[in-house]
Amino acid sequence: MIRLVLCDAGGTLIAPRPSWEHHFVEVCAQAGVDVPEDEVFAIFHREMARFGRRVSETDARAFSLDEALSRQFWYRLYTQVLSELSVDEPGELPSMLYRRFTEFETYGLLEHAADAVRSVVETGRLAGLLSNWEAWLADLVDHLDLGDLFATVVVSGRVGVEKPDPAIYQMALEAAGVEADIGAVGDAVEKADGIRGAGIGDAARHHTVAEQDVLHKLVNRVLGLANDELCAGAPGGKHKGQGDKGLFEMVGYWHRVMYLVGAMFWLINTLY
Repeated sequence: MIRLVLCDAGGTLIAPRPSWEHHFVEVCAQAGVDVPEDEVFAIFHREMARFGRRVSETDARAFSLDEALSRQFWYRLYTQVLSELSVDEPGELPSMLYRRFTEFETYGLLEHAADAVRSVVETGRLAGLLSNWEAWLADLVDHLDLGDLFATVVVSGRVGVEKPDPAIYQMALEAAGVEADIGAVGDAVEKADGIRGAGIGDAARHHTVAEQDVLHKLVNRVLGLANDELCAGAPGGKHKGQGDKGLFEMVGYWHRVMYLVGAMFWLINTLY
């Protein structure tokens, strides 16, 4: 039986509210620079994807482990995004953006995040937070009133190692007093390699959050429970824009659509 569920932080439980691009545009406006929010969103995510590929290809040292490296990384990213927005002389903007995105007030919980964690605890299991983030995340978790829900909070910037290194998973196990049988929920499935490498056993599972609406669904799946067994406490089971369709109905619907599309392509290729 899964005894410990480890949740990622960024993009899983916590995010800039109302959005990263909203804060980026607002800070730029304060400096008298007008940038379109939709372009900011697209450019930022493209640059983060490029960064992820560079790290995986070069095994570069993780910036969350060192404050100077972190500042350097984010300044460079902000400068690159601004350059692609035709802001070639950013002045103090990278510094202003860095300050904004290290302020606690910038961040909030994703919808139903706290309820999903509570639902794990209500089954008699332990919940933990395990994240590649600078050291200040632990204080942000307390600021957002999440700290009391977790049996352990392990942040790479504090322990000196990042996922997917198996060592950080072992640290989480030891801190929670658990020897094996863990599950993880996060926004990047490749980070799950550390679970398998930690010698925890085949019972460890990892599932990826594609968007906030599926968090409860994934917590259920990682525990191997039926939706209504774990998530009865989700407020209404509905999210903005879903009308009368509940959370799990929407997720299941799109899974079925994708399955049917794949089956159609297979049938066409087979017949023709």
